[in-house]
Amino acid sequence: MVVIDKHAAHERILFEDMKKRMRDEGDTAAQLLFIPIELQLSPEERGAVADFASEFDKLGYGCSELDSGKTGLFQIPANLSPDAAAELFKTLAASLAEGSGTPRSERDALYERALYTASCKAAMKAGREDGGSASLEWLCSRALTDPAIRVCPHGRPVAVEIGKSGLEKLFNRT
Repeated sequence: MVVIDKHAAHERILFEDMKKRMRDEGDTAAQLLFIPIELQLSPEERGAVADFASEFDKLGYGCSELDSGKTGLFQIPANLSPDAAAELFKTLAASLAEGSGTPRSERDALYERALYTASCKAAMKAGREDGGSASLEWLCSRALTDPAIRVCPHGRPVAVEIGKSGLEKLFNRT
């Protein structure tokens, strides 16, 4: 029997997909929004968004400053709901802002740490309906067939396998 932690699996899938989009320029699946999502960002976060504009673009984000002083997301990654995309964007902006002044050589490491945090926040959560059986089937298929999906970005296992003897031990049958 295989038990899969849906949060850890989804977190790793999001992380790997974002990293892949970063490597594969021009492979950005994005959706344009008719009405931009308005976000209130700090000056440091707006600066980080400007500094990492090309990385945000590769992830499928498009944004601009609105007359209200807020940041408007007019394009988001196609594989995320608007709420999850907004949360991911804010998390990335905040994480990148905390590392302002980082030398160029640290840029990739800083961005990867931000992706860790962002993928965790955007991943499926326990007790929340996340698209029903179709999304769970997709998640299980991806977790069981993609060798990169073994541990979440924080190092926790995505799945554990329990054999017959392990089950027997759990029920004190050995």
